[in-house]
Amino acid sequence: MIDILLAVYNGEKYMKAQLDSILGQTCEDWRLLIRDDGSKDSTLAIVNEYMSKYPEKIYLITDDTNAGGAKYNFYQILKASTSDYIMLADQDDVWDKNKVQNAYNSIMLEEKNIGKDKPVLCHGDLCVVDGNLNVINTSMANMQKLDPQKNKLNDYLVQNNVTGCTVIFNKALRDMCRSLPKEAIMHDWWFALIASAFGKVCYMESAEILYRQHGNNTEGAKNLKNPIYLLKRLFNRKQIKKNISKTYYQARAFYKEYENELNSSQKEIINAYISMEKKNKIRKYATIKKYGFMKSGLARKLGYILFV
Repeated sequence: MIDILLAVYNGEKYMKAQLDSILGQTCEDWRLLIRDDGSKDSTLAIVNEYMSKYPEKIYLITDDTNAGGAKYNFYQILKASTSDYIMLADQDDVWDKNKVQNAYNSIMLEEKNIGKDKPVLCHGDLCVVDGNLNVINTSMANMQKLDPQKNKLNDYLVQNNVTGCTVIFNKALRDMCRSLPKEAIMHDWWFALIASAFGKVCYMESAEILYRQHGNNTEGAKNLKNPIYLLKRLFNRKQIKKNISKTYYQARAFYKEYENELNSSQKEIINAYISMEKKNKIRKYATIKKYGFMKSGLARKLGYILFV
């Protein structure tokens, strides 16, 4: 059984298309867990409509708290999950009918190689579309200059290349995710850190999601081929330094949470990264070279080198 976690908030405009695409999957061994984070529109009415039609497939997770953002909303649903495999879904996307089956096949293959007792996370590419599903780019990985081969702990300390709505991960990872600290930049990044440290992160090259960009997304697909956007990013020194600092805070929180489970080599890598914050430029560059702390994409690399 696969639990598909859908965190929703004011999603009335596009959510029916997403629900229909999940219901149309060739694989039927799944259930959909939905949690609403205080929507003010007709989102809950839509959820209740679909629940009444598919009571054995769709479940609403209810509590009296406001999660306060997508990452915490997803984590609240994760705590209610009991299946062996977990997928995440965004409220405004559309899934290919084979997405669940292909994701399941991928993680089964990886578990065969590494074992079911190790955290495994598989993620993939997306087809970026506008609000009307017109194609903007057939590959978000290419559009954002992401390198899915950067999948080790040292890579994820610096940069995330996992998009949450593409992932499938196993029970071993869920069980290791005992909390989601405020320092976790995003839930998918935190999951990738766990898998890279204690198991494996693998990449599914096919793009099986139509990933809407409509102006209201929490995290959008930034076009790193756009020179104007690149220049704005590159010269926003304050924001670049702020983003780098967040990765140090996240690394500290990860070390604190998993200190007793990390091996000596992993502790050395994380401590080396954290220590960079207080080093001068020359010592920072030496640490970056020694441990491979480098982002993917020319613009990110330049920003990182200039302002780290």
